Amino acid sequence: YFVSKKIRGKRYLYIVWGKRVGKKTKTIKQLYLGSADRVAELLSAPIPKFASRSYGDMSLLLHIAELTCFVEIVNKHAQKKASIGNYLLLPIINRLLAPTSKAGISEWHAKTCLPLLESKRLSLSSQSYWHYLGRLDEGKMAAIWQELVSNAKNKLGVEDTTFLYDPTNVFTYIDEHDGNALPQKGHSKQMRNDKNLLALGLVIGEQSELPHEYSCYPANVHDSKQFPNAVPRFAGRQKIGKEKITLVFDKGNNSQAGFDAMRGYYFVGALTKNNTEVAELIDGNFKFCYKNRNGNEIRSVSKMANVYGMSCKIVVSYNKKLEEKQLHSLGERTAKTMLKFKKIDHFFTSEKAAFRALAEILPKKQNPFDYEVAKEGKKFRALLNLNEEKLAAYRKGAGKNIIFTNHLDWGDERIIRVYRSMHKIENQFRLLHGAMLVPLKPVYHWTDQKIAAHVFLCMVALLFAKTLEFICKNRINGNFRQI
Repeated sequence: YFVSKKIRGKRYLYIVWGKRVGKKTKTIKQLYLGSADRVAELLSAPIPKFASRSYGDMSLLLHIAELTCFVEIVNKHAQKKASIGNYLLLPIINRLLAPTSKAGISEWHAKTCLPLLESKRLSLSSQSYWHYLGRLDEGKMAAIWQELVSNAKNKLGVEDTTFLYDPTNVFTYIDEHDGNALPQKGHSKQMRNDKNLLALGLVIGEQSELPHEYSCYPANVHDSKQFPNAVPRFAGRQKIGKEKITLVFDKGNNSQAGFDAMRGYYFVGALTKNNTEVAELIDGNFKFCYKNRNGNEIRSVSKMANVYGMSCKIVVSYNKKLEEKQLHSLGERTAKTMLKFKKIDHFFTSEKAAFRALAEILPKKQNPFDYEVAKEGKKFRALLNLNEEKLAAYRKGAGKNIIFTNHLDWGDERIIRVYRSMHKIENQFRLLHGAMLVPLKPVYHWTDQKIAAHVFLCMVALLFAKTLEFICKNRINGNFRQI
């Protein structure tokens, strides 16, 4: 309880602890609080505000930047007195921790621990970034990227010989205008065919999962047309001989020109189910191959054949669980499409409107429907029919993958496992398409040079993230002080 004591004409406040002893209360402890004026002053004073700043995540990323010598490499190739590397490091770290536009980096920077660590205050206006990004031409970005990857590989002891290649694209809100070649219409992976797209080809190490190479190109260039350009560019930067390189890719990249560019390299790829060489294998006698990590049996059948003018081994893998899942999805998509078609108005004032309505309801993949627009008087009628032959073909191929390689001495299991590792590059695309870590969009730039520079910073951020992940997976060994 509180006790007020008057000493020499002034009041003082105490907290007193008492204990009942017999019929009286005895003081066993008292705590002096101060004079009445002092206590009143303390109680009426505003509560101080404390700023909390995170150091751990920032320290890790600064460590990765130091490990790869990012600032020094950028400054060397930029050949300017100003430390462009320090400026460009900030949007990379921002992309990994709290993605924002270039205009929002200044506000984000002020809330981090970076102002306490920097010896010189940086100008962080969006105009400053516009100025510094303008100094990165295609040649400088390529040289910086190559040296960064080389440093990361050397410091981590990475020796990849198997590489995964896959293209993707992201939609933008960039309008078409003169002088811009990168943003183009194409087949959107995110079903946004109404928007201009940016296409991105990526190569990562199968074991390390580090990004080794990337290319940004117009989205109206088909994947199979871009592939012959990507192979020499990537392979020419590897220090190992071409006979030691194995490139893994999907069937969308197949073309005669692509395989002509692959001469001398090993590869693992995929074929479409209507390829003449695999027709007999689809109905072949599948034998047990191995069990995957989910405990599902993977069965296979294989043969030697000539594909794209090369002696290859074709392997067809079969997963019963995957077949059940794909057949269920196919049935659901088919039923939903039929239901949507019944709900739409089948007559339209223009042929274009009718085709647009059909495009909105048709499945984006494995479409078993035939459709057309017929003119009836002044109206246009949308027609939709289920193609039983297409449906039967999709059912026949469910749960099966057709893989081929020029590694003629490899067993079925090894070929299947290497091809199935393509999920690793898909995981990295999810990071680039997401909103939390290394998002590639939105793109707040309009010229090709600035767009390419934006993609470059995002890819360096991805390299930092995968370098840190590699360290955590392979270098800790139970001792977290190594981080």
